[in-house]
Amino acid sequence: MAWWIAQLVSLIVFFMSCRLLAMGWHGEVLTYELGGWQPPLGIAYRLELFNVFFVFLLTLASSIMVFYARFEVSYPPARRPDLFYALWMACLAGMTGIAVSDDLFNIFVFLEIASLSTYALVACAPGNNAVRAVWRYLLMGSIGAIFFLVGVGYLYMMTGTLNLSDMQSLLPAVSHTRTVLAALAFISAGIALKAALFPLHAWLPDVYTHAQSVTSAFLSATSSKVALYLLVKIVFGVFGVGLGVQQFGFDNILMLLSAGGILYASALAIKQNNCKRMLAYSSIAHIAYITASFSLVHADGVKAGLIVLFSHALIKGSLFLALGCAVYRLGACRLEQLNGLSRRMPWTSAAIILGGLSLIGVPLSAGFIAKWYLFEVFIAEGSWWMVMVLVAGSLLAVAYVWRLFSAVWLHPAGRHTVPVREAPFGLLFSVWLLIAINVYIGVHAQPLFELAHRAAESLF
Repeated sequence: MAWWIAQLVSLIVFFMSCRLLAMGWHGEVLTYELGGWQPPLGIAYRLELFNVFFVFLLTLASSIMVFYARFEVSYPPARRPDLFYALWMACLAGMTGIAVSDDLFNIFVFLEIASLSTYALVACAPGNNAVRAVWRYLLMGSIGAIFFLVGVGYLYMMTGTLNLSDMQSLLPAVSHTRTVLAALAFISAGIALKAALFPLHAWLPDVYTHAQSVTSAFLSATSSKVALYLLVKIVFGVFGVGLGVQQFGFDNILMLLSAGGILYASALAIKQNNCKRMLAYSSIAHIAYITASFSLVHADGVKAGLIVLFSHALIKGSLFLALGCAVYRLGACRLEQLNGLSRRMPWTSAAIILGGLSLIGVPLSAGFIAKWYLFEVFIAEGSWWMVMVLVAGSLLAVAYVWRLFSAVWLHPAGRHTVPVREAPFGLLFSVWLLIAINVYIGVHAQPLFELAHRAAESLF
């Protein structure tokens, strides 16, 4: 019954988000004043296309991955499936609340709802490794929340409001103060911790490695993406380009950190023997791809970031779920345990390789579309050193995806390998649905391009 409720709610809010997407596409902006109290005294929700873009991604991921969870979470080692689905719903509510709220303190409340439920979701995985990973995640997440709250306090002290739209109009009058600079620094550092932006990424590899595969897929597709939404919304939408970027040099700092993250995380991914840990470091690198495009501080850069963000959510979600199929049958996902997997689990192996090819950026995949446009934007900007970083990151991605490919398709199975059957249809359905969307975008990318373009325009 808990699964039925979670699946039904996910589908309902997904169809709601489709309706909101259609309204935002035509330029409509929806606002709701909680309790009838008008802002800035009351809490307001505001939905424009930029917000709805993320709500659509959240609900799409939840609808597909809850179906997958029905089979994985009911597996005997799982702990309390009913609590798992309750936590999943709380996490979805928190992240959706972040995307729709127009009140800074209300965003903090939703951020904590999402964070606390995420800690517990990860801890639902069997074994003590998940609990140890959650402990580090909890410490780092709490520090990030404190930083964010301190920044909110500074902004409230200087403007006397918590409403984002009201704050945007009041900040220029106090932009010369050190308090506003400190607020931007605290908020940026707090969100960077939540998003696992290099070099504040230390909590992410253990969490993605030891959580259940469906949890890793959901967090990879949504959690860091919502944190990046919050970063862009506050820096560009509230502080503005003149104050938040040009005056404080935020764009240069973000680009340097992004370049370091792409090279560092991609290099570490090559060394990993645990496939989920490999994908975790790959996620850190792709978070850096997204922030690199945001650092360009114009609509084309944000458009490129949104395309990479959406594509990465699909790709990494499908890869974590495909590895979950292998874990379901083999009990682990180290490279040597996947040797010869293609002869034992052909559908799972094909999904792993298709996802890996999209991660590299092979044509006819969403990954190719995202990277192609990202290169175009940086070449048009004349940032050739960053183009070289992107090329290096792509070549490193080829290296770690090749290790995965050779284990699954080229290496023979070990002599003592236990014969296994293909994963159940319920698991494969979610995996291949994400793969199908990935290929569709690779073939027919214009709707995503247009959506990202309009969303970026609505932000600025």
